[in-house]
Amino acid sequence: MPSVFLKSDTSITANTEPLVIPKPKVAVFFRPPNGFGGGFGFDWVRKGDTSAVTGDTWYRDIIGSYNAAGTVFTKSNAHYSRLVNKYQKEDHPTKENDKYIVPVVTLMKEKKAKFTLKLDIKKEPVKIEIVFDEDLFAVNQTEITDKAIGKRNLIDFLEVECLEEFDTNQTIEIKADDEFAGRLIFLANDSTHRGYKRIQLVRVQVDFNSDGAVSSPSVSNERGNLRKFLRQSLTTAGIWMKDLDLSSDATMNSTHRTTHPDGSFIVKKTTALATYLETKFAAENPGLENHYKIFFFDERGGRYRTNGSYVGLNGYAKAIVAKSVVLFNTHNSASTIHELLHAMGLYHTFSNSGEFTFEKNKTDNIMDYSHNASPPITRKSTWYWQWKTVNGKLSSI
Repeated sequence: MPSVFLKSDTSITANTEPLVIPKPKVAVFFRPPNGFGGGFGFDWVRKGDTSAVTGDTWYRDIIGSYNAAGTVFTKSNAHYSRLVNKYQKEDHPTKENDKYIVPVVTLMKEKKAKFTLKLDIKKEPVKIEIVFDEDLFAVNQTEITDKAIGKRNLIDFLEVECLEEFDTNQTIEIKADDEFAGRLIFLANDSTHRGYKRIQLVRVQVDFNSDGAVSSPSVSNERGNLRKFLRQSLTTAGIWMKDLDLSSDATMNSTHRTTHPDGSFIVKKTTALATYLETKFAAENPGLENHYKIFFFDERGGRYRTNGSYVGLNGYAKAIVAKSVVLFNTHNSASTIHELLHAMGLYHTFSNSGEFTFEKNKTDNIMDYSHNASPPITRKSTWYWQWKTVNGKLSSI
Protein backbone atom coordinates (compact mmCIF):
# COMPACT_ATOMS: atom_id res chain seq x y z
CA MET A 1 0.00 0.00 0.00
CA PRO A 2 1.38 3.55 -0.78
CA SER A 3 2.95 5.39 2.11
CA VAL A 4 1.35 8.65 3.28
CA PHE A 5 3.39 11.31 5.14
CA LEU A 6 1.94 14.20 7.22
CA LYS A 7 4.27 17.21 7.41
CA SER A 8 4.20 20.01 10.00
CA ASP A 9 2.67 22.44 7.49
CA THR A 10 -0.20 19.90 7.03
CA SER A 11 0.46 19.30 3.35
CA ILE A 12 0.13 15.70 2.19
CA THR A 13 2.37 13.82 -0.24
CA ALA A 14 2.32 10.21 -1.35
CA ASN A 15 4.88 8.03 -3.09
CA THR A 16 4.09 6.91 -6.63
CA GLU A 17 4.44 3.15 -6.19
CA PRO A 18 1.41 1.30 -7.69
CA LEU A 19 -1.14 -0.20 -5.36
CA VAL A 20 -0.61 -3.99 -5.34
CA ILE A 21 -3.68 -6.04 -4.47
CA PRO A 22 -2.86 -9.69 -3.62
CA LYS A 23 -4.35 -12.17 -6.06
CA PRO A 24 -6.99 -14.52 -4.68
CA LYS A 25 -6.17 -18.20 -4.33
CA VAL A 26 -9.31 -20.07 -5.27
CA ALA A 27 -9.73 -23.50 -6.89
CA VAL A 28 -13.14 -24.86 -7.86
CA PHE A 29 -13.44 -28.49 -8.96
CA PHE A 30 -16.44 -29.99 -10.75
CA ARG A 31 -17.76 -33.34 -9.58
CA PRO A 32 -20.92 -35.34 -10.38
CA PRO A 33 -24.14 -34.75 -8.45
CA ASN A 34 -25.45 -37.02 -5.77
CA GLY A 35 -27.08 -40.06 -7.31
CA PHE A 36 -25.40 -39.57 -10.69
CA GLY A 37 -26.56 -42.37 -12.98
CA GLY A 38 -24.72 -41.60 -16.20
CA GLY A 39 -27.33 -39.44 -17.89
CA PHE A 40 -24.68 -37.26 -19.54
CA GLY A 41 -21.02 -37.70 -20.37
CA PHE A 42 -18.74 -36.49 -17.57
CA ASP A 43 -15.10 -37.48 -17.47
CA TRP A 44 -12.63 -36.19 -14.91
CA VAL A 45 -9.33 -37.63 -13.73
CA ARG A 46 -10.35 -39.26 -10.47
CA LYS A 47 -8.45 -38.18 -7.37
CA GLY A 48 -10.36 -40.17 -4.76
CA ASP A 49 -11.87 -36.97 -3.38
CA THR A 50 -15.57 -37.65 -3.87
CA SER A 51 -16.88 -39.99 -1.21
CA ALA A 52 -20.42 -39.81 -2.60
CA VAL A 53 -19.27 -41.49 -5.86
CA THR A 54 -18.47 -45.19 -5.73
CA GLY A 55 -15.49 -46.11 -7.85
CA ASP A 56 -13.71 -42.80 -7.25
CA THR A 57 -10.20 -44.14 -6.70
CA TRP A 58 -7.18 -41.99 -7.57
CA TYR A 59 -6.19 -43.14 -11.04
CA ARG A 60 -2.53 -42.68 -10.17
CA ASP A 61 -2.86 -45.72 -7.90
CA ILE A 62 -4.76 -48.06 -10.24
CA ILE A 63 -3.33 -47.47 -13.74
CA GLY A 64 -0.60 -49.66 -15.18
CA SER A 65 -0.60 -53.15 -16.71
CA TYR A 66 -1.13 -56.84 -15.99
CA ASN A 67 1.32 -59.66 -16.49
CA ALA A 68 0.80 -62.11 -19.34
CA ALA A 69 -1.38 -64.35 -17.20
CA GLY A 70 -3.57 -61.39 -16.21
CA THR A 71 -3.09 -62.14 -12.52
CA VAL A 72 -0.55 -59.57 -11.28
CA PHE A 73 -1.13 -55.83 -11.69
CA THR A 74 1.72 -53.31 -11.64
CA LYS A 75 0.93 -49.62 -11.45
CA SER A 76 2.83 -47.18 -13.66
CA ASN A 77 3.50 -43.47 -13.13
CA ALA A 78 4.39 -43.22 -16.82
CA HIS A 79 0.95 -44.52 -17.80
CA TYR A 80 -0.67 -42.05 -15.41
CA SER A 81 1.27 -39.18 -17.00
CA ARG A 82 0.19 -40.35 -20.45
CA LEU A 83 -3.43 -40.42 -19.25
CA VAL A 84 -3.25 -36.91 -17.79
CA ASN A 85 -1.83 -35.62 -21.06
CA LYS A 86 -5.11 -36.54 -22.75
CA TYR A 87 -6.75 -33.63 -20.94
CA GLN A 88 -6.45 -29.86 -20.99
CA LYS A 89 -4.42 -28.54 -18.07
CA GLU A 90 -3.94 -25.17 -16.38
CA ASP A 91 -1.61 -24.01 -13.63
CA HIS A 92 -3.22 -25.02 -10.36
CA PRO A 93 -4.80 -21.98 -8.68
CA THR A 94 -3.90 -22.99 -5.12
CA LYS A 95 -0.97 -25.42 -5.39
CA GLU A 96 2.55 -24.62 -6.51
CA ASN A 97 4.03 -26.86 -9.22
CA ASP A 98 0.76 -28.65 -9.85
CA LYS A 99 -1.83 -28.70 -12.62
CA TYR A 100 -5.58 -28.28 -12.71
CA ILE A 101 -6.90 -31.03 -15.03
CA VAL A 102 -10.01 -29.80 -16.83
CA PRO A 103 -13.01 -32.20 -16.86
CA VAL A 104 -14.87 -32.98 -20.08
CA VAL A 105 -18.64 -32.98 -20.57
CA THR A 106 -20.95 -34.12 -23.37
CA LEU A 107 -24.42 -32.61 -23.28
CA MET A 108 -27.09 -32.65 -25.97
CA LYS A 109 -29.32 -29.71 -26.78
CA GLU A 110 -32.27 -29.35 -24.36
CA LYS A 111 -30.60 -31.67 -21.83
CA LYS A 112 -29.50 -30.68 -18.32
CA ALA A 113 -26.51 -31.59 -16.20
CA LYS A 114 -26.00 -30.98 -12.50
CA PHE A 115 -22.64 -30.66 -10.73
CA THR A 116 -21.31 -30.60 -7.21
CA LEU A 117 -18.53 -28.05 -6.70
CA LYS A 118 -15.51 -28.58 -4.46
CA LEU A 119 -14.08 -25.31 -3.15
CA ASP A 120 -10.51 -24.75 -2.01
CA ILE A 121 -10.07 -21.11 -0.97
CA LYS A 122 -6.71 -20.06 0.46
CA LYS A 123 -7.03 -16.29 -0.08
CA GLU A 124 -10.49 -14.82 -0.07
CA PRO A 125 -11.60 -13.08 -3.27
CA VAL A 126 -13.97 -10.16 -3.70
CA LYS A 127 -16.10 -12.11 -6.18
CA ILE A 128 -16.34 -15.62 -7.67
CA GLU A 129 -18.17 -15.61 -10.99
CA ILE A 130 -19.45 -18.37 -13.28
CA VAL A 131 -18.66 -17.31 -16.83
CA PHE A 132 -20.51 -18.87 -19.77
CA ASP A 133 -22.09 -18.13 -23.15
CA GLU A 134 -25.68 -17.14 -22.42
CA ASP A 135 -26.74 -17.96 -25.98
CA LEU A 136 -25.71 -21.59 -25.51
CA PHE A 137 -26.27 -22.35 -21.83
CA ALA A 138 -28.64 -21.51 -19.02
CA VAL A 139 -27.39 -21.93 -15.46
CA ASN A 140 -29.10 -21.70 -12.10
CA GLN A 141 -26.15 -19.86 -10.53
CA THR A 142 -23.92 -17.09 -11.89
CA GLU A 143 -21.91 -16.44 -8.74
CA ILE A 144 -20.49 -18.34 -5.77
CA THR A 145 -21.16 -16.24 -2.71
CA ASP A 146 -19.52 -18.64 -0.26
CA LYS A 147 -16.01 -17.10 -0.33
CA ALA A 148 -14.60 -17.83 3.12
CA ILE A 149 -11.17 -19.42 3.39
CA GLY A 150 -11.27 -23.22 3.64
CA LYS A 151 -12.35 -26.37 1.83
CA ARG A 152 -15.96 -27.50 1.39
CA ASN A 153 -18.43 -28.98 -1.06
CA LEU A 154 -21.42 -27.27 -2.63
CA ILE A 155 -23.63 -30.30 -3.25
CA ASP A 156 -25.62 -30.27 -6.52
CA PHE A 157 -24.90 -26.54 -6.69
CA LEU A 158 -24.71 -25.90 -10.42
CA GLU A 159 -27.28 -26.97 -13.02
CA VAL A 160 -26.51 -26.37 -16.68
CA GLU A 161 -29.02 -26.59 -19.52
CA CYS A 162 -27.82 -26.71 -23.11
CA LEU A 163 -29.96 -24.28 -25.13
CA GLU A 164 -28.41 -24.64 -28.58
CA GLU A 165 -26.10 -26.91 -30.53
CA PHE A 166 -22.54 -25.71 -31.10
CA ASP A 167 -19.90 -26.74 -33.63
CA THR A 168 -16.82 -25.95 -31.52
CA ASN A 169 -15.96 -26.90 -27.96
CA GLN A 170 -17.34 -24.56 -25.31
CA THR A 171 -16.45 -23.83 -21.69
CA ILE A 172 -17.99 -22.82 -18.43
CA GLU A 173 -15.33 -21.09 -16.38
CA ILE A 174 -15.00 -20.06 -12.77
CA LYS A 175 -13.25 -16.70 -12.22
CA ALA A 176 -12.14 -15.36 -8.85
CA ASP A 177 -11.56 -11.60 -9.31
CA ASP A 178 -10.93 -12.36 -13.00
CA GLU A 179 -8.35 -15.04 -12.15
CA PHE A 180 -8.74 -18.65 -13.31
CA ALA A 181 -10.31 -20.85 -10.63
CA GLY A 182 -11.92 -23.73 -12.56
CA ARG A 183 -13.31 -24.88 -15.89
CA LEU A 184 -15.51 -27.39 -17.69
CA ILE A 185 -15.09 -28.24 -21.38
CA PHE A 186 -18.26 -29.12 -23.31
CA LEU A 187 -17.49 -31.02 -26.52
CA ALA A 188 -19.06 -29.76 -29.75
CA ASN A 189 -22.52 -31.35 -30.00
CA ASP A 190 -23.93 -30.36 -33.41
CA SER A 191 -24.85 -32.94 -36.06
CA THR A 192 -21.36 -33.00 -37.55
CA HIS A 193 -20.01 -34.26 -34.21
CA ARG A 194 -22.76 -36.69 -33.24
CA GLY A 195 -22.67 -40.39 -33.97
CA TYR A 196 -25.63 -42.56 -34.97
CA LYS A 197 -26.08 -46.32 -34.49
CA ARG A 198 -28.79 -48.68 -35.76
CA ILE A 199 -29.64 -51.38 -33.25
CA GLN A 200 -31.97 -54.37 -33.42
CA LEU A 201 -33.21 -55.86 -30.15
CA VAL A 202 -33.92 -59.49 -31.02
CA ARG A 203 -35.99 -61.71 -28.74
CA VAL A 204 -34.96 -65.32 -29.36
CA GLN A 205 -37.46 -68.08 -28.62
CA VAL A 206 -36.17 -71.61 -27.99
CA ASP A 207 -37.59 -74.90 -26.72
CA PHE A 208 -34.63 -76.73 -25.20
CA ASN A 209 -36.81 -79.29 -23.45
CA SER A 210 -38.92 -80.03 -26.55
CA ASP A 211 -42.03 -79.80 -24.42
CA GLY A 212 -43.75 -76.91 -26.16
CA ALA A 213 -42.86 -74.47 -23.37
CA VAL A 214 -41.40 -71.73 -25.57
CA SER A 215 -39.57 -69.01 -23.69
CA SER A 216 -39.53 -65.35 -24.72
CA PRO A 217 -37.29 -62.76 -23.03
CA SER A 218 -38.39 -59.36 -21.79
CA VAL A 219 -36.50 -56.33 -23.13
CA SER A 220 -38.82 -53.62 -21.81
CA ASN A 221 -36.17 -51.34 -20.27
CA GLU A 222 -33.37 -51.82 -22.78
CA ARG A 223 -34.12 -48.95 -25.18
CA GLY A 224 -33.91 -46.22 -22.57
CA ASN A 225 -30.74 -47.57 -20.99
CA LEU A 226 -28.94 -47.97 -24.30
CA ARG A 227 -29.83 -44.44 -25.38
CA LYS A 228 -28.74 -43.00 -22.02
CA PHE A 229 -25.30 -44.56 -22.04
CA LEU A 230 -24.66 -43.95 -25.75
CA ARG A 231 -25.39 -40.25 -25.18
CA GLN A 232 -22.17 -40.10 -23.17
CA SER A 233 -20.30 -40.29 -26.49
CA LEU A 234 -22.80 -37.93 -28.20
CA THR A 235 -24.22 -40.95 -30.01
CA THR A 236 -27.90 -41.30 -30.81
CA ALA A 237 -29.54 -44.56 -31.84
CA GLY A 238 -32.38 -45.92 -33.87
CA ILE A 239 -33.60 -48.96 -31.96
CA TRP A 240 -36.04 -51.55 -33.28
CA MET A 241 -37.42 -54.79 -31.86
CA LYS A 242 -37.72 -58.12 -33.65
CA ASP A 243 -38.57 -61.70 -32.75
CA LEU A 244 -36.56 -64.71 -33.87
CA ASP A 245 -38.50 -67.93 -33.28
CA LEU A 246 -36.06 -70.84 -33.12
CA SER A 247 -38.27 -73.03 -30.95
CA SER A 248 -38.51 -75.61 -33.74
CA ASP A 249 -34.95 -75.18 -35.00
CA ALA A 250 -33.12 -78.48 -34.53
CA THR A 251 -29.65 -76.93 -34.66
CA MET A 252 -30.45 -74.27 -32.07
CA ASN A 253 -32.09 -76.75 -29.74
CA SER A 254 -29.21 -79.24 -29.86
CA THR A 255 -25.87 -77.88 -31.10
CA HIS A 256 -26.18 -74.55 -29.30
CA ARG A 257 -27.34 -75.81 -25.95
CA THR A 258 -25.40 -77.44 -23.15
CA THR A 259 -26.18 -78.83 -19.72
CA HIS A 260 -25.77 -76.76 -16.57
CA PRO A 261 -24.16 -78.49 -13.56
CA ASP A 262 -27.66 -78.65 -12.04
CA GLY A 263 -28.85 -80.75 -14.99
CA SER A 264 -30.95 -78.16 -16.84
CA PHE A 265 -30.35 -77.03 -20.41
CA ILE A 266 -28.74 -73.65 -21.02
CA VAL A 267 -27.39 -71.70 -23.99
CA LYS A 268 -23.83 -72.66 -24.92
CA LYS A 269 -21.57 -69.65 -25.38
CA THR A 270 -19.60 -69.91 -28.63
CA THR A 271 -18.64 -67.61 -31.49
CA ALA A 272 -20.45 -70.10 -33.73
CA LEU A 273 -23.72 -69.36 -31.92
CA ALA A 274 -23.44 -65.63 -32.65
CA THR A 275 -22.73 -66.40 -36.29
CA TYR A 276 -25.68 -68.80 -36.45
CA LEU A 277 -28.03 -66.20 -34.96
CA GLU A 278 -26.81 -63.60 -37.45
CA THR A 279 -27.48 -65.99 -40.33
CA LYS A 280 -30.97 -66.93 -39.16
CA PHE A 281 -31.86 -63.29 -38.50
CA ALA A 282 -30.58 -62.16 -41.92
CA ALA A 283 -32.68 -64.81 -43.66
CA GLU A 284 -35.84 -63.31 -42.15
CA ASN A 285 -34.71 -59.67 -42.20
CA PRO A 286 -32.60 -58.94 -45.29
CA GLY A 287 -30.84 -55.60 -45.60
CA LEU A 288 -30.01 -55.16 -41.92
CA GLU A 289 -26.48 -56.55 -42.03
CA ASN A 290 -24.95 -53.24 -40.90
CA HIS A 291 -27.24 -52.96 -37.89
CA TYR A 292 -26.05 -54.06 -34.48
CA LYS A 293 -28.01 -57.09 -33.30
CA ILE A 294 -28.52 -57.82 -29.62
CA PHE A 295 -29.89 -61.34 -29.23
CA PHE A 296 -31.75 -61.86 -25.95
CA PHE A 297 -32.47 -65.28 -24.43
CA ASP A 298 -34.74 -66.10 -21.52
CA GLU A 299 -32.31 -68.85 -20.54
CA ARG A 300 -29.08 -68.93 -18.61
CA GLY A 301 -25.88 -69.17 -20.59
CA GLY A 302 -22.28 -70.20 -20.08
CA ARG A 303 -19.41 -72.41 -21.10
CA TYR A 304 -17.10 -75.10 -19.79
CA ARG A 305 -13.37 -74.54 -19.44
CA THR A 306 -10.92 -77.08 -20.77
CA ASN A 307 -10.46 -78.36 -17.20
CA GLY A 308 -14.18 -79.10 -17.03
CA SER A 309 -15.20 -76.29 -14.71
CA TYR A 310 -18.32 -74.32 -15.57
CA VAL A 311 -18.44 -70.52 -16.10
CA GLY A 312 -21.81 -68.79 -16.06
CA LEU A 313 -22.12 -65.62 -18.16
CA ASN A 314 -24.48 -62.67 -18.42
CA GLY A 315 -23.69 -62.33 -22.12
CA TYR A 316 -20.94 -61.74 -24.64
CA ALA A 317 -20.04 -59.90 -27.82
CA LYS A 318 -19.11 -61.94 -30.86
CA ALA A 319 -15.80 -60.04 -30.96
CA ILE A 320 -14.19 -56.70 -30.25
CA VAL A 321 -15.65 -54.89 -33.28
CA ALA A 322 -18.58 -57.01 -34.41
CA LYS A 323 -22.26 -56.66 -35.27
CA SER A 324 -23.78 -59.05 -32.78
CA VAL A 325 -24.14 -59.47 -29.03
CA VAL A 326 -25.76 -62.30 -27.07
CA LEU A 327 -27.45 -61.73 -23.67
CA PHE A 328 -28.73 -64.34 -21.22
CA ASN A 329 -31.45 -64.01 -18.60
CA THR A 330 -28.98 -63.16 -15.81
CA HIS A 331 -27.94 -59.89 -17.47
CA ASN A 332 -28.78 -56.39 -16.29
CA SER A 333 -28.89 -53.06 -18.11
CA ALA A 334 -25.16 -52.48 -17.58
CA SER A 335 -24.46 -55.91 -19.13
CA THR A 336 -26.27 -54.92 -22.33
CA ILE A 337 -24.34 -51.70 -22.95
CA HIS A 338 -21.12 -53.38 -21.76
CA GLU A 339 -21.37 -56.06 -24.44
CA LEU A 340 -22.57 -53.63 -27.11
CA LEU A 341 -19.58 -51.38 -26.45
CA HIS A 342 -17.32 -54.40 -26.94
CA ALA A 343 -18.91 -54.80 -30.35
CA MET A 344 -18.25 -51.09 -30.99
CA GLY A 345 -14.55 -51.51 -30.23
CA LEU A 346 -14.03 -51.08 -26.48
CA TYR A 347 -11.94 -53.46 -24.37
CA HIS A 348 -12.29 -54.17 -20.68
CA THR A 349 -10.81 -51.47 -18.45
CA PHE A 350 -8.41 -54.13 -17.12
CA SER A 351 -7.28 -55.40 -20.53
CA ASN A 352 -3.74 -54.68 -21.71
CA SER A 353 -5.22 -54.39 -25.20
CA GLY A 354 -7.03 -51.17 -24.28
CA GLU A 355 -5.53 -47.72 -24.59
CA PHE A 356 -5.09 -47.65 -20.81
CA THR A 357 -5.19 -50.50 -18.30
CA PHE A 358 -6.70 -50.16 -14.83
CA GLU A 359 -6.75 -52.53 -11.92
CA LYS A 360 -9.81 -54.75 -12.15
CA ASN A 361 -12.96 -53.91 -10.17
CA LYS A 362 -11.75 -50.44 -9.14
CA THR A 363 -13.70 -48.04 -11.38
CA ASP A 364 -17.31 -47.15 -12.15
CA ASN A 365 -16.64 -47.58 -15.87
CA ILE A 366 -19.16 -49.62 -17.82
CA MET A 367 -16.32 -51.75 -19.23
CA ASP A 368 -15.12 -52.84 -15.77
CA TYR A 369 -16.35 -55.88 -13.79
CA SER A 370 -16.72 -53.76 -10.67
CA HIS A 371 -20.28 -54.94 -10.05
CA ASN A 372 -18.45 -58.00 -8.68
CA ALA A 373 -16.40 -55.90 -6.23
CA SER A 374 -17.09 -55.95 -2.51
CA PRO A 375 -19.00 -53.76 -1.98
CA PRO A 376 -20.30 -53.61 -5.57
CA ILE A 377 -19.64 -50.50 -7.66
CA THR A 378 -22.44 -49.34 -9.96
CA ARG A 379 -21.11 -49.18 -13.53
CA LYS A 380 -22.32 -45.95 -15.09
CA SER A 381 -19.48 -44.02 -16.75
CA THR A 382 -17.35 -44.05 -19.85
CA TRP A 383 -14.17 -42.06 -20.54
CA TYR A 384 -13.30 -39.41 -23.08
CA TRP A 385 -10.94 -41.61 -25.09
CA GLN A 386 -13.57 -44.36 -25.15
CA TRP A 387 -16.12 -41.89 -26.52
CA LYS A 388 -13.85 -41.26 -29.49
CA THR A 389 -13.77 -44.98 -30.29
CA VAL A 390 -17.56 -45.26 -30.21
CA ASN A 391 -18.10 -41.97 -32.07
CA GLY A 392 -15.35 -41.18 -34.56
CA LYS A 393 -16.92 -37.77 -35.27
CA LEU A 394 -16.36 -36.50 -31.74
CA SER A 395 -14.18 -33.41 -31.42
CA SER A 396 -10.84 -33.45 -29.62
CA ILE A 397 -10.03 -31.42 -26.55
